[in-house]
Amino acid sequence: MKVLVLGAGAVGTVSALKFRQEAMVEQLIIADAVSARAVALADRLDDPRVCAITLDAGNLRDVARALRETGTTILLNAALPATKAARYLQIENKIRAALRYDMASAIPLVP
Repeated sequence: MKVLVLGAGAVGTVSALKFRQEAMVEQLIIADAVSARAVALADRLDDPRVCAITLDAGNLRDVARALRETGTTILLNAALPATKAARYLQIENKIRAALRYDMASAIPLVP
């Protein structure tokens, strides 16, 4: 599975550390609006399956493009609540249609 962790703050860091332990994860993408934060977390994880990208969670077109380009199968939205709330509720069904997605827990949904 390919996991994109959106947000490299405290929640994103803890989540990425857990995902790194999973053998089923073939790629772990750390995404943050602040490039240095994403790179720092990817470097900390020190795993060849991990990479960092710059991505603003509030820019839904860029998020959708990143999901397509990376072949993400699980998206964990660990961005700030202000970014998540209104905008992501508007597109949750579109994201669900594109991949199995659970905004709260990163558990794949059965279609």
